[in-house]
This record gives sequence, C-alpha cells and structure tokens, in this order.
Amino acid sequence: MHFFLLALVIWPFALSWVSALALSLMVLSESVLAQLFSMAQGYYNAFPSFALQVVGLAGFGQGIGIIVGAISFRLTFVLLPKLGVIPK
Repeated sequence: MHFFLLALVIWPFALSWVSALALSLMVLSESVLAQLFSMAQGYYNAFPSFALQVVGLAGFGQGIGIIVGAISFRLTFVLLPKLGVIPK
C-alpha cells in the first residue's frame, strides 16, 4: 500500500526527469552538429578562390547541405520516440 502511494508520487517526477534528459541530449546533438557544420565551413572557406569556384560549380556546397540535412533528419527521428512524440 505504501509502495503504491510512493510510486504514485514519484512517477510524475521520474517522467519529467527522463523527458528533460532526452531533451538535453537532443539539444547537445544539435550543438555538436552545429560545431561540425561550422568546422566544415571553415575548411571549405580556407580553399583558394579559384579552387572554390571550381568546387562551387561542381555543387559541393549543396552536397554538404544535403548531407548535414540528412544527418539532422536521422538524429531527429531517432530521438523523437524517446521523447514520446512518435509512438513506436
């Protein structure tokens, strides 16, 4: 009887703690992706101008955008069920 009452009181706190942990992991992964993206941009901007023009004509910038978008899409859909937004 006392265990049921204790579980009834603690359960909402446990759910909020797990939700906060999942949300912080999601924000952390977004921060890591932003750092990786800025690092890739730094390397991209370090090229000489003539090489950047050739790479730009080849569509390298769009390719990087597609790859970063795909990674963020994948991370979002991996983490959303843990938040309880999408059922399994």
